[in-house]
Amino acid sequence: MEKKQKIAFVLRAIQNQIKLIICYTLPKCEKGPKSQLQGGILGYLYHHQEQPVYQRDLEKEFRISRATATNTLQVMEREGLVMRRALDRDARLKRIQMTEEAIQGHRRMEAHMEMMENCITKGMTEEEVLQLSRLLGMVMRNLEEIAAKYTEPPTETGLPEEEDDLPANSFVARQAQGYITEHYADRLSLQDVADHCYVSQWHLSKLLNRHLGQTFYDLLNSVRVRQAKELMEDPALRISEVAERVGYADTAHFSRVFKKL
Repeated sequence: MEKKQKIAFVLRAIQNQIKLIICYTLPKCEKGPKSQLQGGILGYLYHHQEQPVYQRDLEKEFRISRATATNTLQVMEREGLVMRRALDRDARLKRIQMTEEAIQGHRRMEAHMEMMENCITKGMTEEEVLQLSRLLGMVMRNLEEIAAKYTEPPTETGLPEEEDDLPANSFVARQAQGYITEHYADRLSLQDVADHCYVSQWHLSKLLNRHLGQTFYDLLNSVRVRQAKELMEDPALRISEVAERVGYADTAHFSRVFKKL
């Protein structure tokens, strides 16, 4: 008789295996995305090459603010991932397109994703794949209901310390850092970043300290202050405007953080 395994442990093992495989097999691209949001934007542009895409389309598709979209696209332009082309009828309206290098890199990424999908579903029939998808959807909904009931951190410390050194956990820390870099202008919380990385906020806090040597707020404030220094090169901007653009609603608080860093 086949031994029954605890579903939670199986899912955790599957998650770790997927992260490790992605970490080791992901195609290395000089012009590749540096975060999940950048990857999502490139995927959207790749699959909408036959129609014009503007910044407002990306804001709507990814449910991000104008500031986040602007900052992300500026970074992607500097990295040579996208370019903006003004329309003849209205120079203020700019179509966003992938560069040729980004297109080639994304093709390799799509092939890698297809390889992962085939690897995961190897030996399954089409009906079994659909059934698995339905069952996993049920698991996700059940877990979301349970998670919604808890607001306090767990009493135990979580994973053994040596497990924090796994490449997959280092990957999570870097993923969180990239998300903070792109969304610094928003009202960002540790929970927001943890949700993006699919881990608990307490576990993420531990990983940030272990792999990056900083707390969440240290990382967030350092990114905001760095961006603020760039904005301050424009003499037309007031301090209050700079503070607002980098995510601070309180100018006095911004000043205290700025002086501290």
